[in-house]
Amino acid sequence: EKKLVSFLRTILKTVPLVENYYQSWSYTKATGFHDALHSLDRLTSIDFHLPINVSVRRFMNNRDLIE
Repeated sequence: EKKLVSFLRTILKTVPLVENYYQSWSYTKATGFHDALHSLDRLTSIDFHLPINVSVRRFMNNRDLIE
């Protein structure tokens, strides 16, 4: 559904989450993960057909959790 980058960007802009769960020396906190997001964003044009993990399959019908 091509929403990984926007999902990660939203998560990583959540300051309390980054402050509480990442060390100051971590890649995520030190760089803001911007270059990784840029690299992932370049893959958006590719249609991946990956199997759905059984643990998340039950959420696939609930669009509120994905969008």
